[in-house]
Amino acid sequence: MKRTFVLLIACFASMILSAQQFHWTPVDEGLYSGSTGVIAVVSVNGVEQSSTLMELAVFCGEECRGTAFTTEFPITHRFLAMVNVYGENGHELTFKAYDHIRNQELEMEPVVMVTFSEDGSGTLFEPLELNFALTYDITASANPAVGGTVAGDGTYYYGTSCTLIATANAGYAFVNWTENGSTVSADASYTFSVTGPRTLQANFNIITYNVTATANPTDGGTVSGAGTYQENQSCTLTASANQGYHFLNWTKNGAVVSTDATYSFTVTENAEYVAHFECDALGDFTYYSPTNNYMFTSLPVSFSWDAVSGAKYYDLYLWDDEEQMPETPVALNLTYCHYSPTISRSEERRVGK
Repeated sequence: MKRTFVLLIACFASMILSAQQFHWTPVDEGLYSGSTGVIAVVSVNGVEQSSTLMELAVFCGEECRGTAFTTEFPITHRFLAMVNVYGENGHELTFKAYDHIRNQELEMEPVVMVTFSEDGSGTLFEPLELNFALTYDITASANPAVGGTVAGDGTYYYGTSCTLIATANAGYAFVNWTENGSTVSADASYTFSVTGPRTLQANFNIITYNVTATANPTDGGTVSGAGTYQENQSCTLTASANQGYHFLNWTKNGAVVSTDATYSFTVTENAEYVAHFECDALGDFTYYSPTNNYMFTSLPVSFSWDAVSGAKYYDLYLWDDEEQMPETPVALNLTYCHYSPTISRSEERRVGK
């Protein structure tokens, strides 16, 4: 019986050895007085393998006592590993497998141990059922490390699903998942089927906002402090009035946010602020002609007045009798102290400066 088994082993093994090199090298058979045979089928993650590129090795401790490739048994059409094993009665034997397609060693799961005996273990029709785990390491990291955290990395069985989740820290926003510098997903939650080891990176950017500030009127003063800020960073805007003006308030979207020339706040969005200025009160006219509320019915009419200290310009208003003073002057930003308006027809008007 033993001789027949050894002959079968030699027959099948000779066909494999010519095409494929073994991953493990067994010890010299002369070290032990006994030999036996192991016949087994190899499963990976619970799936029986049908490949001639799967190698099964028998170990005693760390010592390889025999190895063989799987090959198809014509009667059952199952792929069997038939290993000639050297040793002594009572030696405890365990198994390892090597996938020559993926070039990867496989560990038993669960671990099966047999005791060396000349009767062998397994037969052609009732082979040992050995299962091996094919796992891969999935590695994930955050870039930059302070930008956020990642979860879901670890060791996974081949063919199973892995979900990586990126969570941004305060002040940062998730950008994408990359592998070897190439984008693989723009979603913070990235799910894929595990078919090999992978190293992925979750990328984060600092959240920034633009803060703008303007003066109204532009010649009323200057503003400072505007720029690009990180989220939740403090921003201080400062308004400085020009000569002849004083600061009124800061507004955002038309609403007053501060009446202090120096305004500090926490940046949480893009925002536009306006610093409002007003002319300082000036002295009254000591002379002007015609007088205020003067009624005239004939043209031409010429107006003149004395200069007011501190005034940069003058506005002239005309309106009909019994009407309110209009919002728009007939002459705006006059820099001299006289003016002759052009009126289309003679009628009674009032004048105001």
